Amino acid sequence: MFTIPTGVAAGISYDTLPTILSRSGIAPQVTAAYVADRPQASVGDVFAAVLTDLAFRNDTVRIAETTAAAGVPTHLYEFAWRSGIQSLGACHAIEIPFVFDQLSKAHTLTGPNPPQRLADEMHRAWVHFANDGDPGWQRFDPGTMLVHTFDSPQSRDVSDPRGDELRALRKSRASR
Repeated sequence: MFTIPTGVAAGISYDTLPTILSRSGIAPQVTAAYVADRPQASVGDVFAAVLTDLAFRNDTVRIAETTAAAGVPTHLYEFAWRSGIQSLGACHAIEIPFVFDQLSKAHTLTGPNPPQRLADEMHRAWVHFANDGDPGWQRFDPGTMLVHTFDSPQSRDVSDPRGDELRALRKSRASR
């Protein structure tokens, strides 16, 4: 949401990526894990993935690790469904129309045919979580790093999704 629609991602090349990442305190070697996990991705997609992990996923997982280790019931999810709008992907905030089951008002984010089944599933999980604290999947455990991944045609529980990327990012940030 922050790099593709603004055109920032289109202005990045594999030659400029190391310099751009170093300005955010990220070692250029970090991109190797992201490129390996996304062999078909554009350099803009790799850049967006690194920034997403830096700005959102890293802290989200750290909070989940801390609260779960303290015995607080913790549930972690990732929204992986890719927008029908070219290059937007599974960007920041795209899950909001699914959470509130308002797909008819979200075509600028989702494209013309978002999956209603996914909206039903996600809305139901949020309602259950709000009512009784259980969205319908296992609690997060730092040992397994279980994350519920909302996607279409099928959602699933994933253990440590793209953990190699997050570990590379954390190692890079720790060595600054």
